[in-house]
Parts: sequence; structure tokens; C-alpha cells
Amino acid sequence: MMPELDLKFEILRWTVLLGAGLVASLTDIKDRRIPNWLTFPMVITGLFCMLVHGGLSWTGGLGDSFLGIIVVSLPLLIVYALGGGGAGDVKFMMGVGAWAGVDLGIYLLAAVMFLGFCYAILAATLRGELKQLWYGVIAESLHLITQRKGGDATLPAIATEGAESDSGSQLSESPTADGSAANATKSSAIWAFGPIMFVGLFLGGAVYYI
Repeated sequence: MMPELDLKFEILRWTVLLGAGLVASLTDIKDRRIPNWLTFPMVITGLFCMLVHGGLSWTGGLGDSFLGIIVVSLPLLIVYALGGGGAGDVKFMMGVGAWAGVDLGIYLLAAVMFLGFCYAILAATLRGELKQLWYGVIAESLHLITQRKGGDATLPAIATEGAESDSGSQLSESPTADGSAANATKSSAIWAFGPIMFVGLFLGGAVYYI
């Protein structure tokens, strides 16, 4: 159940979130990056304002803000560690978590991830790269599993052969062991993640408050 609202704090919170989201969208489209001068102040001011608003409390206070940072940014941090997304995306979601806390933050994260998944599928479909995208995901996963087990880091041939046979292109145009599997996946999926996060804030917030 949604907690009782503090109208003044909610206005401040959403002014910051949507304002920062708009700036992140514009800079990501223009420069393909979300700058530190936007993300770091989001985190710091979020922690401070949550402290003022709820003290050290784990529900609406500083503790909630810290947990929000971890919960909201962790999925994107994992994606970034696996070679997808950007550091700016992770830091922006840390700022979102600092301001949103855990409860609201989960809704915002779910909306952003849902929109990101839909965009990835749509973009790959429009480019005729849907099968290549899935083969890239499979190939990269097999590559990571092989590395984890301490085996040969070369991708199994089946991953690249499948991409070649389905796409009708040369092997050099399909995901390969030199890291292009991850590149193919990223290029087919996310171009600029900032606008997706901005729209996700609207969607997640609307669902949360309904």
C-alpha cells in the first residue's frame, strides 16, 4: 500500500526526477553520454533531501535512499559489467534510487527495464536483426560461461554458424569470438537509453500512484 504523501516533498522529488530525466535524454541523444555533472548531484541531493524528509528511517529517510540506490542501479550495473549499456545509465539510476527510495524505485526500475526490452526488440525487428540479436545474446552467454569455467574463451562454432545460416551473410558480419557478439547485441538494442529512462519515470510513477 502506498504511504501517505507529503505533497511538498513529492513536488520537489518529481521536479528533480523529471527535470534530470529530460536533461539526460537530451545529452544522451546529442552526445551519447549522461554527464557526471548531472548524476552525482542527483545522488548527493537525493540523500540529503531524504535525510531531511525522513531522518535516518528505512522508510522515507536516509536508509531508504541508500537502499534505493542499490536496488535501482544494480540491474543496470550488472548489464554494464557484462558489456552492455553505459556507466552514465548506471549513475543516473543511482540518482533515481536516491530520490525515489525502494518502494517507488522498484516501480521506476521495472518500467525502465520493460521499455528498454520492448525498444530492443522493436529496433532489432525494424532493422531485420532480430535473429542476429538473439544469436548475439546466446553467443555472449556461452562465452561468459566458458570463461567462468576456465576453458577456452573461443565461442562455440554453433553460435556463429547459426547466425550466418539465418542471416545469409558472411561470418564476419555475424557475432564472433572477438567481442563483436556483445557489440551486435548492443547496436541492435539500445541507441540512446536516456529517453527510455525519461519515459520510464512517467510510466513507473503513474502505475505507483494509481
